[in-house]
Amino acid sequence: MKKNFNLADVDTMTSLIDAIFSEMNVGLIVYQVENWNARDSLKLVYANKQASKYTGSDMSRMLGKYILEAFPALQQTDIPEQYLEVAQTRQSRTIGAFEYGDVNVGKNYYALKAFPMPNDCVGVLFENITMRKQMEEMIKQYSEQARDKNVAA
Repeated sequence: MKKNFNLADVDTMTSLIDAIFSEMNVGLIVYQVENWNARDSLKLVYANKQASKYTGSDMSRMLGKYILEAFPALQQTDIPEQYLEVAQTRQSRTIGAFEYGDVNVGKNYYALKAFPMPNDCVGVLFENITMRKQMEEMIKQYSEQARDKNVAA
């Protein structure tokens, strides 16, 4: 007989969420807003295993850090403000694709979507789309070379 589990148990829910997102091949990071007036007050409170895989960094080491401590290169972007706005307005937002890299995370392209969560939190779903971007660039170069050959002919 299978043991029943309590879905209210945080560890059980965390395991279920990890299993779901691992199958979906999507990274999930959750920040909690500590000060609505400070872009750097987003504290990293959860990261699934795929987040570590896609960033190439052990995200469990980042838990409890503020967004700009965990991802210092975001200082030069408006992404922290966008996450705050998602939490404030309770409206999901597709951030889109951007290139990111820092001392902890290798330079890659990521596609991001932020969504509001309970308890002043914002979730961020992301994919590492570096291979897709590289393929797009190769196709672009090939197309340009083919066009140049046709013009020269």
